Amino acid sequence: MNMVFGLMAGGALLVLGGVMYFIRSFNLMHKLRKRCQRAWADIDVYLRQRHDMIPQLVETLHGLMRHENRIVQEVLHAQTRALQATAIDERIEAENALSNVLANILPELNKIPELYASREFISLREAIIEIEEKLAAARRHYNLAVDEYNTALEQFPGMLFKGKMDFQPFRFFSLGMDRPMVEQRPAVQF
Repeated sequence: MNMVFGLMAGGALLVLGGVMYFIRSFNLMHKLRKRCQRAWADIDVYLRQRHDMIPQLVETLHGLMRHENRIVQEVLHAQTRALQATAIDERIEAENALSNVLANILPELNKIPELYASREFISLREAIIEIEEKLAAARRHYNLAVDEYNTALEQFPGMLFKGKMDFQPFRFFSLGMDRPMVEQRPAVQF
């Protein structure tokens, strides 16, 4: 009788331990997923700030560069694509395209001395640079959270949850352009 009771108690403890391990693992995966979602929300704030500044940039460029309508149209087209994207993967692609357009127009803007005579353009440029730096920091934080979550999802016991209960891998938010081009500061000529 004591042996049967001991085996039942041991079995119950083993089952309880397994259930507790499952709950702990599930909660960890849930916490890591939430961290990724919070990090994306931070990125979203800076993306919205950048989008709020683009109409000012376009208006300033349009006023100072009436002959360069192509640059303005490229910026507006890229912004429209980014604003219409809904899923995170689509937004990453569209925001990368917008970043590429903004990075590609800088060398062209450096060739136009009228822009650097405009205080409005200079303060707008500084504000955009500040937002881009904050966005880069938020992107690093997001990518760290995604790396931790995706790694946990590939390891045991996280792999038991993969594809179930909405535990899907997150996509990294890379710059979407060549690293050397990003690290080069544009030449400013006066």
